[in-house]
Amino acid sequence: MTLNSRTIQDIYNHFQIPPGLQKHMYIVTMIGKYICDSWQGPSINKKAIVTALLLHDLGNLIKFDLSENAVILDPTLHDSSWRGIQQKLIKKYGTSAHKATLKMAKEIITDSPTLKLIDAMDATNLEKISQESWEHQICEYADMRVIPNGISSLDKRLTDIHDRYQHLSPDWEDKELLTKNKIFGKKIEDSLQENTIENIIFIPQRKIDSYLIELPQYIIKKDN
Repeated sequence: MTLNSRTIQDIYNHFQIPPGLQKHMYIVTMIGKYICDSWQGPSINKKAIVTALLLHDLGNLIKFDLSENAVILDPTLHDSSWRGIQQKLIKKYGTSAHKATLKMAKEIITDSPTLKLIDAMDATNLEKISQESWEHQICEYADMRVIPNGISSLDKRLTDIHDRYQHLSPDWEDKELLTKNKIFGKKIEDSLQENTIENIIFIPQRKIDSYLIELPQYIIKKDN
């Protein structure tokens, strides 16, 4: 299959992205697109934001714990075939989910601004993100609003990451950093809200439903 011009759903199918991970990227993108559609601030690259969010976790299957006794949030992944798919991804793209995502994205697009947005997403340092471009802030904020069960508050999401990943990373184990990230996360949220005409914290269900129907047909082109 050529990836020069395909819907994002075609791309997810091509890379065998697990259903739960697909859902996560769709919901994150929905939040980012909602902000873009209600944006009244300085000019932003809306196309790069939407594309980056649709691709931002392509390689995450690599880092999932699929061992026999693991706590698996996506019930689909209990099927043993996913371990084989995971091993194929690791063999082709390596053991870093972030680097794998970037490599996979580069197979799909060549657009430098979009690739930079994907590469820069880093929830461990929201102080740095708060000083980046509006596009960077929108992408990171959208990702910071989604927990495994769906949309959440920023505070709840950061606490969730701390609780789930503190045993894997010194950064997420650091309670002072968690407090700092919550402060700068709120700063980002407030700044984005000042530049939008809609309430970005409470998104109407009708808008959520509309976006989740629309997004799987979003066309990704090589120079997107």
